[in-house]
Amino acid sequence: SSVLSGAKAIASALLIGGTILMSAPQSSVAATIAYDGNLTAVTGVTTTGRGEIDLLFDDVANTLRISVNFEDLASNSLFSHLHCCTSTIAGGTAGPASIEIPGFPVGARAGSVIATLDLSLASSFSSAFLAANGSVSAAAAALIQALNTSRAYFNVHTEGAPAGEISGFLFLDKSPPAPDG
Repeated sequence: SSVLSGAKAIASALLIGGTILMSAPQSSVAATIAYDGNLTAVTGVTTTGRGEIDLLFDDVANTLRISVNFEDLASNSLFSHLHCCTSTIAGGTAGPASIEIPGFPVGARAGSVIATLDLSLASSFSSAFLAANGSVSAAAAALIQALNTSRAYFNVHTEGAPAGEISGFLFLDKSPPAPDG
């Protein structure tokens, strides 16, 4: 066929010194990494509060999508944030908050929020976390490393428990991705 002979001609033209030179369009395929955690009572706090947090890191766009749902807090929420980086896996506490959650429901006993942060922007991190890491790129790398090793946790602070009412460590989500559709 003429299509086949045309393809052979192109292949022959690209054959140089026994090597076929081929070029394919380059595209960046995002490697997305999912993390999740269950939010339960902070040690020493009496509450029926609970929740869940899901994170999705896109390494090409350098974004972190945060989805939080919580309910049954003993008192109204004040704020929430991610803490990074604990010295032990799934244990301990970390210093100042690393990331505040934009749009988190304040003054609520139940709620949800979905936010996407651009990890290439200083505004995505607390000033203390940036100072501790030296740069935006180092802060982002420290956060992702902590997430990959379960050394980051999420905390919801409330009027009745200003140090935190519910919290939970984040773990790599090993479940298969949901189909597009």
